[in-house]
Amino acid sequence: AFHGILHIITIVTIQCERCQEGYKMQNKTAAITGCSQGIGKAIALKYAKEGYDVAICCRSQEQKLLEVKKEIEACHVNCLAFTGDMGCSKDATAFFMQIEEKFRHLDVLVNNAGIAYFGLLQDMTDAEWDKILSTNLSSVFYCSRLAIKMMLLQKSGKILSISSVWGCTGASAEVA
Repeated sequence: AFHGILHIITIVTIQCERCQEGYKMQNKTAAITGCSQGIGKAIALKYAKEGYDVAICCRSQEQKLLEVKKEIEACHVNCLAFTGDMGCSKDATAFFMQIEEKFRHLDVLVNNAGIAYFGLLQDMTDAEWDKILSTNLSSVFYCSRLAIKMMLLQKSGKILSISSVWGCTGASAEVA
């Protein structure tokens, strides 16, 4: 499952290669969804180490998110941590309002939040299906729509949306 995701992380790293030559991304801001652990946390820390201010969010693991925030701030950059469901338009709007208030601009959005369902299709409930669509699809739409508004005003920005390789090939007992 990590082959496709690691490829995307490589792309993010390539964008920052200039930083290795001593050039730091001053006054740049990155927002990353799904940051309480794993790949989202790694991406957020990479941007922080490259000098970006970082806005991070997760749906429910606030304590883990605050630990990530401390790690990011140890890189001597600003960090905004937000706990909310990006698959909910209201929560996504609140997150982006805070980004605009704190940083005044957004240069990079990384849509990283995602979940999987392990089980058989005939066993999946409507509520489980709705949760997958909300997390894996609606969150990308809401966050991208809000980021684009900010990016158009500054006439620049990048949006990276991460997905699992299982979206292309499928796997045993993984429906979505």
